[in-house]
Amino acid sequence: MEVLESRLTAVRRCCAALPDTRTGDNWQYTMADIGLAAFAVFFAQSPSFLAHKRHLVEWHGHSNAQTLFGMAKIPTDNHIRARLDPITPDHFTPLFAEILTALEQSGGLTAFRRLDEHVLIALDGTEYHRSTEVQCRHCATRTRTGQPTEYFHTVLCATLVAPGHDRVVPLAPEFMVPQDGHAKQDCESRAARRWLARHGAVYARLKPVYLGDDLYACQPLCEAGLATGGHFLCVCKPDSHPTIQEYLTGIDLLEQVARVKRGRERVTHRYRWLCAVPLRGDDTALNVNWFSIEIVNPKGEVTYRNSFITDLPVDASTVAELSACGRARWKIENESFNVLKTKGYHLEHNFGHGTATSLGRARHPQPDRLCAPHRLRPRRRRLAPGPRHARAAHPLLPQSAGADRLSGLPVLDRTPGNARLRAATATPARLTDRPASQARRSIRSSAQSRIENCCDRTD
Repeated sequence: MEVLESRLTAVRRCCAALPDTRTGDNWQYTMADIGLAAFAVFFAQSPSFLAHKRHLVEWHGHSNAQTLFGMAKIPTDNHIRARLDPITPDHFTPLFAEILTALEQSGGLTAFRRLDEHVLIALDGTEYHRSTEVQCRHCATRTRTGQPTEYFHTVLCATLVAPGHDRVVPLAPEFMVPQDGHAKQDCESRAARRWLARHGAVYARLKPVYLGDDLYACQPLCEAGLATGGHFLCVCKPDSHPTIQEYLTGIDLLEQVARVKRGRERVTHRYRWLCAVPLRGDDTALNVNWFSIEIVNPKGEVTYRNSFITDLPVDASTVAELSACGRARWKIENESFNVLKTKGYHLEHNFGHGTATSLGRARHPQPDRLCAPHRLRPRRRRLAPGPRHARAAHPLLPQSAGADRLSGLPVLDRTPGNARLRAATATPARLTDRPASQARRSIRSSAQSRIENCCDRTD
């Protein structure tokens, strides 16, 4: 509990320092209360602002806003959106470094050390908002054939991972937004280089190894990681690196085979590697160390195959651990993105798309329903309770001429085609000027229920 209170104190201190753009007389809420009110939505894993406010006030008759977060007053959701919309996410960046420092000082970072005291930082991008209607000046756009233009937001996330560890530590993100001086839309590659330039020196003391998919296995990103005092370990697909494939063709690669027990079975791990391979086909190419891993089940079937490049030494004593660290990149997908989107944090919910920033920075799971809360249609009013014949005409429903008459039912004068029904209705019902309730009581045959249903629909 002491650790939780210290972290909440840090969040409150950060929120209290947020810039306040108010100029009028509405000062009853402090910026600390406004920021904590937004943070509490995700801390409590609430699916909406309304559900969160009810949870705060109704918990055992007390307010969690006061007892847990130290909030004096609870702002409304619209007030939270209006105040936080102009604030850039950079104001919350120091919190990530503070949390990592506390983890390091408590010794919790030791369990994440791999490859001779290195830490693994996985980099990857994810989409958190998509809509054909809701947009802002920071939205990226794409157009599919025959489809309307889509507006979306993406973010580059950095996560501390380790093979064999069931926890991850999120680090400061980098949002992909239009950059000054660039005509093209922002992309994951440029966002990754910005992240390394901003945070690489801060994490250099941890001896980081940056993990990435095949997109990161290019010379600009590899050099950016090396320039900040880090290392790289990235997926290397054969189709994306023809120069490396040329060097691998026609030579006998160094190989190591290991038998690994997995449950009741024993699978075979086969490693191959080649050092000092040029990353691309020019004179300025960066030399990298290439290695691959294949997993073969007892039936002789290859169940997994992948290859990687790194600047770290690759030999018989390190290739197995390097392969495990390279495969740990998937933890940013499973333990980070998947948890945030499907385990109660509602990353894909649109808590409010403003004009400057997107609160919650999320998208609704239904593509055609990605809209701000004020665009949602209100729930339809329910009809008044009571018997069908006693219901008054609802103002939202159109009324036909003579709603209290049996009009528009010429089928009642026809003789039914069914023989049994024809016998039961020897005297067909006729349209009269009597009210509908009296007409229904005059029908005593087996067709009474069907006629009543028609009358109800007409009324």
